[in-house]
Amino acid sequence: MVSVTKSDAPEANAALDREVSRRHLKPPQPPHWTRNRDPNDDANSLEEFDRYRWLMRQKRFVEKFWCLFVLAPIVILALTQKNAFKDPDNIKTCVDFCILLAFYWLRLVFKYVTFVCPQCSERFGPDASCFNCGFPRSSHPQN
Repeated sequence: MVSVTKSDAPEANAALDREVSRRHLKPPQPPHWTRNRDPNDDANSLEEFDRYRWLMRQKRFVEKFWCLFVLAPIVILALTQKNAFKDPDNIKTCVDFCILLAFYWLRLVFKYVTFVCPQCSERFGPDASCFNCGFPRSSHPQN
């Protein structure tokens, strides 16, 4: 086995650079694939796709009413049973429901961030436009 020390690295890099320049090699450009858009497809943003609109409706609904969902089992137990919170099973059920709601919200956020761009078929990302091709998330300008 050959051991390489730190002092050998600059010489190896220089030898590699000389060989690359001698062969006139250039590093390959990373591929930038774009899907050929259908001429009948008039979509100007993600908001015009049904799957994305459904995801956004679900995400907004959970973000808007999460407190009601968390409080619902507590209020129901308090109204239906006099000593509901002396039983550890009732408390565990309320906590489990809150954890389930949190996981559902995280799942929606994950789907939002990893949504596939319809133009380049890559992950869209969390920004206002696609990281790869610049396809806009919204047709309305952001202020």
